[in-house]
Amino acid sequence: MSDQIPFYIQEEIMKKLPVKSLVQFRSVCNEWKSFIDSSKFIAAHCVTQPQNLLLSYEDPVEKSEKCVSFMDDDTFPQQRFVHTLPMSVKLLIGSTIVGSSYGLLCFRGHCGKREDLWTKLETETVVLWNPLIRKTITIPMPNKFNKDHETDLGFGVCPVTIDLKIVEITQFHKTSYNCEAKVYTVSSGKWRSLSSNVPSKQFRVFWAQVVVDRFIYWCAFDPTTIDNELPNHNFIMSFDITNENFGVVELPDCLRRHSPS
Repeated sequence: MSDQIPFYIQEEIMKKLPVKSLVQFRSVCNEWKSFIDSSKFIAAHCVTQPQNLLLSYEDPVEKSEKCVSFMDDDTFPQQRFVHTLPMSVKLLIGSTIVGSSYGLLCFRGHCGKREDLWTKLETETVVLWNPLIRKTITIPMPNKFNKDHETDLGFGVCPVTIDLKIVEITQFHKTSYNCEAKVYTVSSGKWRSLSSNVPSKQFRVFWAQVVVDRFIYWCAFDPTTIDNELPNHNFIMSFDITNENFGVVELPDCLRRHSPS
């Protein structure tokens, strides 16, 4: 029957189908698989589909973290569906949500035994989770030989290539205000250095990230103003997911002088 329907009409129909059906339709033929896997279709499908709202909470009985998922549509008041976190996230020690993009969630935590936390032998890990198809990708973070550091992460999906990217910013506060940056792309499966692109001004990131279009944003401040008891200097730090460049957005005086806390 599909031979009797022009392919451009099939494309429009598939844009309106739920993810679960599309996963099954990838096995029908190579033409459908190629179309469903294309970055153009994924971007168009995300626009037409209602968004999931996720609420993270700790179950007081099981003493474990869970996520309740609601579909953001007219059925919201009647929904009672609950997503439990995938095992790869449950096994993380001290897991936190880095951020979300295109309906995907990024978690960070530590793999290993709990007693390792006291000796700093744990391996820091990132887990990417697609709640709709219940699939995860586990990614080990680069090893750090200098323990005097603080690491911040950002996560976003490139709107052009639909490639998943994780950016890691490592700041060395106690010895200096220098920093390093690396990016991981799921398509390559590798971390690579971005140190030549980091902002020249000194900064510290605070609060969680926000993704808007092609940019990841963080609240940040100039740490030298704290150390020298000068007026606070807050600003917004950005990361362009498409060209992998960092940027700085200055704030008006009414915001840049507030305490970072």
